[in-house]
Amino acid sequence: MAYPFRPAPDSYAGNDDATNIATCTNTAYLTLANVTGGTPLPAEIEATLATGTAALVHVVGELANSNAGSTTYLTFSVSGATTVASANERSINYESSAADDRAQFGATILVDTLTPGTNTFTLEAKVSSGTGSLDDVRIAVQAL
Repeated sequence: MAYPFRPAPDSYAGNDDATNIATCTNTAYLTLANVTGGTPLPAEIEATLATGTAALVHVVGELANSNAGSTTYLTFSVSGATTVASANERSINYESSAADDRAQFGATILVDTLTPGTNTFTLEAKVSSGTGSLDDVRIAVQAL
């Protein structure tokens, strides 16, 4: 059986360091280096590349929350040639069924409203309530 060629992403960033787990209590989206009420990461998790009008954005993370029934969100914003704010519609999110319950999630999102040029895709997070935990977070972007 032949498999189609799958090119590598044009730009990738991630936090593979198990000692760097972001925690937050902010209820509005903030970058992972600027989250409040917890522990920010030492640097932004972002991917910068030249794009046309569209890109595939792959977001992955292990999410948890200190409160049962509270949700932790992980998404991305775009800056540079294009400005796109973070939004729940483009997030991976997890509503903990028990305190500190955690799960690994990933999603691929098509962004087809880009302005051609250099764009930076930056991971951002928030919670509905409680303290969110974000571990092993990654973003990979492939220009189309």
